[in-house]
Amino acid sequence: MASDNSLKHIQKYWKGHVIGTNRGKLFIRIKQKAETLKTIALFKDEAFGPALVSMHGNLSGLQTEMHLDDFWSLGLIRPLDGKLTLNFSSDFSGAEGKWETDIGTSGICKISAISGSLIKWWASIFSVRWSFFLRKYSPLFYTLILLIIAILGLFEVVKITYPALILLLIPSPYIYRTHLGFLIHAYRVRRIGPVELEQKPYIDPTIATHPIIAAFKLLDQFFVHRTKLILYWLVQKQTITYEEFEEYAKHIGVPIENIEATRQAIIMSGCATYEKEKIIVTEFGKQYIAYLTRLTSGVST
Repeated sequence: MASDNSLKHIQKYWKGHVIGTNRGKLFIRIKQKAETLKTIALFKDEAFGPALVSMHGNLSGLQTEMHLDDFWSLGLIRPLDGKLTLNFSSDFSGAEGKWETDIGTSGICKISAISGSLIKWWASIFSVRWSFFLRKYSPLFYTLILLIIAILGLFEVVKITYPALILLLIPSPYIYRTHLGFLIHAYRVRRIGPVELEQKPYIDPTIATHPIIAAFKLLDQFFVHRTKLILYWLVQKQTITYEEFEEYAKHIGVPIENIEATRQAIIMSGCATYEKEKIIVTEFGKQYIAYLTRLTSGVST
């Protein structure tokens, strides 16, 4: 039988913050049905911008363990699995706990009940989704507008003066800031006209914040394409014999003299283990393939 505390009515709206590998403020809406809790959290990450997080869990006494359902953000690496454990105060006016995800992020969460409104909640959600839309599609729309204007000018439908053209191009450094930053670092540009650029080693913020992602990025540079194909196949099979490994490696074109070195590289990297003459994929190997799958599918959290 559920305890009285587990049947306690929980406030619908909460505010708070998280600290740890990520820092930021929270605005949460909790839906309660008996002991079952479903939440959507608006997380304003100080480093990576806003994110929407949906979770579910069960209330047991003064404690609940919430599990991640989905995570929407503009970051490249987004968690697929995560957990938030909260301990409520005796009057259910506040809660503290710990959170962690499958990409190595973790920390402490502290929230307090507030008297929010549905209008304010949906206004906050709309604001975040609108920012997602603008960040994702504004370069495309801006490019299409410039292309349309160029075509109209080419056929002399409209006449663009130089001052007007300059005004049209003023927003471009801001709209393409991410792309320009990547190109400057990728091609080691040191000067743009009279402007001299200081070339510092480019540090991806996900590496600085998520240690496990740093490991994935290093493996991505270390493993060749055929090794990654073998890992994809191994994750599907879970456990294989050495003969099966050798046969598949030959099938995808790995030179015979490199098969053993490939096997050793996969095992030494921690993506697989070799036990009782069988090659077994590890949890780390599964996470690495999940990371690769998200990259190739265009996700980018």
